[in-house]
Amino acid sequence: MEEKTKKVEKKPVGFKAKLKRGWKKFVLYIKKKYAEFMKLPKRVRMITYIWLIVLLVLLIVILGTVINNKAQNKYKDMEETIAHAGLKYAEDNLIFASEEEKTKIEMELLIDRSYMFKENVANKTCNGFAVIYFNEEEEKFESKGYINCKKYTTKGYKDVVDIDKKNLKK
Repeated sequence: MEEKTKKVEKKPVGFKAKLKRGWKKFVLYIKKKYAEFMKLPKRVRMITYIWLIVLLVLLIVILGTVINNKAQNKYKDMEETIAHAGLKYAEDNLIFASEEEKTKIEMELLIDRSYMFKENVANKTCNGFAVIYFNEEEEKFESKGYINCKKYTTKGYKDVVDIDKKNLKK
């Protein structure tokens, strides 16, 4: 008597099938842990709920801070870009303020003359300018960028916005 052995070929298991099995195992695990949790005294469960709420609030605050910092960094980078482009424009065109005054160079002029690009402007809805001034301590000209956007305005923007701009469109 010969026994015939049949080889059983296993069908390859796809990603979806593995994912479905893994998900089912996860759901069963959570249900089991929840049943164990519900067997605990009510006071212990209440304390656990309070701690979960505290942790959730902390997580939300941390995430909000991280997201806000990323947005702030985008605007700070834009201020630096305008400042650098304004100083470069002033150097190339020999436009400098006297030691007592400041010169204002509009962002639109810097974009028109290719010292910065419209892509550098956050949301493409910001207005801004660079202020060139003489730093007496370091005895050199420096620049500071100022921007005014929907969600961000450079500190001191309103104080500096009224500087008379010189005719820079020679």
